[in-house]
Amino acid sequence: MDMGGVETKMNTIAPQVGYFLNENSALGLNIGLMSTDVDGTKVSNTDFGLAYYNYFMDLGEKTKVWWAVGFGTSSGDSFADAQTRLGSGIGVNYFMSENIIVNFQLANILQYVKQGDDSSMMFGWEGTINNMSATPTLSVFFKL
Repeated sequence: MDMGGVETKMNTIAPQVGYFLNENSALGLNIGLMSTDVDGTKVSNTDFGLAYYNYFMDLGEKTKVWWAVGFGTSSGDSFADAQTRLGSGIGVNYFMSENIIVNFQLANILQYVKQGDDSSMMFGWEGTINNMSATPTLSVFFKL
């Protein structure tokens, strides 16, 4: 990508896997590998975390509300010190069938971030779109 005469290349792979522990809780893990090249200056970062622990509560026959908590850490060339994050969110799942689920979530409505000697606590959605998990999202899941 050429942005104002500056050639930029970005690659990201960030798989995530989840597993239902029982009918009311699920656990997800993620790893992210990112690499950026801006006019020959290369930067790479790694992200790893407990993507979520969701606790589901029945709202009806086909609808569940859930609360989630997640933990992550990032390190690499972009970070002088590793960054640690703890976040929480809420959502609603609608089960169209046993294997098709529509999910709406408000992720990271409560978030704590620590990097080196600095830390911050945020409550609420700021409206900043940094990644798919930091904003309201609507998704469709297919269970195998």
